[in-house]
Amino acid sequence: MIGYVYAPKQEGARASKNPKRIELDRIAQYLAATSSETVLEAVTRKMELFDRSYKTVFPQSLNAEQVFLVWLLANEVERERSKRLQERSDASDPVMRAILGIHGTPWGIYVGNRIAQKVGLDQTKLDLEKMTSDQFKNAISKYANRALEVYAEIAVNILIDEQAAGVSPRNAIRVKTFLEKLNRNLDTRLKNYLKDWRLPKLHVVLESVRT
Repeated sequence: MIGYVYAPKQEGARASKNPKRIELDRIAQYLAATSSETVLEAVTRKMELFDRSYKTVFPQSLNAEQVFLVWLLANEVERERSKRLQERSDASDPVMRAILGIHGTPWGIYVGNRIAQKVGLDQTKLDLEKMTSDQFKNAISKYANRALEVYAEIAVNILIDEQAAGVSPRNAIRVKTFLEKLNRNLDTRLKNYLKDWRLPKLHVVLESVRT
């Protein structure tokens, strides 16, 4: 109907990533990354998510529109993360490598979802067909860009302090302490700067899309 296919089996590392092929292992990680209860599992135990946290990651109330929204956000976050890592001259630095390495995708999804919820998102107005539009994808891209920007700014301060205390950035970004510090800083950012960001409400964007 909307040009996307679902792949319930893991495709393997050699399979090329296709943004229009929704793979079970990847969407499980992406969905887990949206919640403070499971984001650390998305970062550290992504291969075990389906077995360990199935009911949490795939609750009965979850619908196709919500899954597709997370998929779109995750792919934009992944694209932006890779781009930022390639563009940075200090990408080999342990702190930046931890922030913008593979763990940056679930953390970026987590921050992006938090931002979307704070801006306001009426999930009852999501529409699969309209969500494939360029207008909606452009709006999602704005959220992904902002999420990576905010996440990186907060994370660099946390990890520099942890590094000074003798903790490797790669380990520091995988524990509950990092999540707690990220949440405190993120709450402050959202309270002080959200209005200035002028991000569009996603369901309002959909209302302007013509089918």
